[in-house]
Amino acid sequence: MSEAAVANNSWLNVRALYGDTQIFTLPEKVEKAFIKFACEIPAGSSIQVLSSGGETTLSMRVPGVSPSEIKSKFDPFSEDFSESELDFVLEQNSDENEVVLLLTKTKSLSKNSI
Repeated sequence: MSEAAVANNSWLNVRALYGDTQIFTLPEKVEKAFIKFACEIPAGSSIQVLSSGGETTLSMRVPGVSPSEIKSKFDPFSEDFSESELDFVLEQNSDENEVVLLLTKTKSLSKNSI
């Protein structure tokens, strides 16, 4: 995802922290939406992936936009999120004038688990 965004001349700060080996891939439509979104952020974004204790979270810090702007871009994918057992949360960080987007997958015991 980060390589595709950078290939489109988007500035990103990417960090990944893995505390276990449970990694999952995003559904293709969701991944493309995130790449497109990352490419549209003029001030750049900080993306972090944290995997620990059976839970993996992708967080993206987006400066200078409102939660409603981000929500409108990802509303068409709400069904894909639920089918993939992904939790999508937006949090406003007023101190930093940014929105924190969180996409979390919790390991399940099913065959489709991460």
